[in-house]
Amino acid sequence: MSDWKTLHFFDSEKYNDEVVPKVKGFRLNYSDFFDSDLAKYVRRNTSILELQSFIDGLTEDLKKHKVLDEIEKRTKKRNQPYQEFVRQRLRDGEKFSKLYESQYETYSSLITFIVFKECASFNPHFILGRRIFGSFIETKTGSIAEEVCSQITQMEVCIGESYSTFTNWITREEAELLLMDFSNVKPKNEDSFDYFKDFKVFLETAVDNSLGLIA
Repeated sequence: MSDWKTLHFFDSEKYNDEVVPKVKGFRLNYSDFFDSDLAKYVRRNTSILELQSFIDGLTEDLKKHKVLDEIEKRTKKRNQPYQEFVRQRLRDGEKFSKLYESQYETYSSLITFIVFKECASFNPHFILGRRIFGSFIETKTGSIAEEVCSQITQMEVCIGESYSTFTNWITREEAELLLMDFSNVKPKNEDSFDYFKDFKVFLETAVDNSLGLIA
């Protein structure tokens, strides 16, 4: 999770079937969260109404805010200079982040609390670090393994630039596909073999228990 990333077991079906409707429908026990250790890291005051308004603007899977998603997916207009396009997109992203700064901070802690309370386990976990996974593991270009592993290492969950929660996940089905295609996953060198072996065991445990993985 966050900059120093770790990988955790994740019930993706429970997340979609129970957690997402609960969050989108505001059927949350906020007192549980505000009494938790995670709430101690929230430094700004955000009202429940402001938080609910922010949640209303999230995509259906709660990965991104719709407006921020639109900014990131924006394409360059015809005849628009590329540097101008990049600067404008950065400015709009920064403006949006500042506008919702307190909501970002509160929601990132809230969704982390809910996910690990409802559908993920903090321990055991597998260390990804900042660049450890990519330094120790390689996948065959164009393979299913490459596609699924890229989801583990790439940031897809983005609710704000300053406050990061989990960054991405793979579903139970994707974990199964990765294990089926594991012949296309290799350690980069001899020193990487133990890390490679530990990752395979971690993945096998997830699949044996019908779970996905969340980073």
